[in-house]
Amino acid sequence: HWRSTLHDVSDTDIGSGPMLYADRQGREHVAVGGKDGQLYSLDASNGQVLWKTQVGEHVYSSPAFANGTIYAVAVQGQSAISQALNADTGAIRWRHTIPTIVYASPAISGQHLFVAIGNGFGPGDGGVQVLDASTGQLLQYADLHSTASSSPAILSSWLFVGSSDGSLSAFIRS
Repeated sequence: HWRSTLHDVSDTDIGSGPMLYADRQGREHVAVGGKDGQLYSLDASNGQVLWKTQVGEHVYSSPAFANGTIYAVAVQGQSAISQALNADTGAIRWRHTIPTIVYASPAISGQHLFVAIGNGFGPGDGGVQVLDASTGQLLQYADLHSTASSSPAILSSWLFVGSSDGSLSAFIRS
């Protein structure tokens, strides 16, 4: 049992689903984001906090993990920040600003990070950003003409994402 905030009086509890990952030595860890804007890494065997990093004002989406890197999205005002963190230390490797709130979790495949953007609880447009996983550089944007309300799902040659207008969009990945 572990609590991010002992006396929560301002709704700063855990805002994201946990993500499990193994470090380079094979030890299991839990990464989880809090509504306090921190991303936490815990030892999965005893709940000890290994590191915490301030990544924004609030974290609502579950992080993703690949190749020793944790990918997280945090809300900052009326925008968001996607970022890559060293899984061993929590040090930020890169940040990429997103012009709208993001509630969906990122997905990683190979060298590409997929982020469904758009305030899933509000009006507006949204889409899918494809970022270079090693640099955070925006490679492609697909406009859904509706705010993205689901996390991307990836198959070897397909990308699926849902939007608040009730559509499920499928993209061929090359």
